[in-house]
Amino acid sequence: MPNKKGMTILVPADFIFRLCFKIGKLENARQTLVKKVRGKQCLIRSLHEISEAKGDVNRWFASQRLNHAATDSEALAYYVDNGGAEGFAERIAKEECKKRYNREHPQMMNRRAA
Repeated sequence: MPNKKGMTILVPADFIFRLCFKIGKLENARQTLVKKVRGKQCLIRSLHEISEAKGDVNRWFASQRLNHAATDSEALAYYVDNGGAEGFAERIAKEECKKRYNREHPQMMNRRAA
């Protein structure tokens, strides 16, 4: 590897091997963290959907359909049977797409705000 003066500096193979080993360990740790974050994101999304399905608005519509106060299981069934789950999935997909686009094109966010 040449230095600033053009002289070649020899790097011991042992040093390179240890460096590669450390890089591998860091990559494994990164992958583990990514899996944990994705798991937490999935849990949060599930809780958000359940709260929407058991929420006041959905429970009101289910109660109107059933002509009595809807229980949790009836509200969940109404939510799934009447497109709530599909609508939730579509809204989440659109939000994730917008977030990804804004991360990849931050200059466009500034342009829209102006």
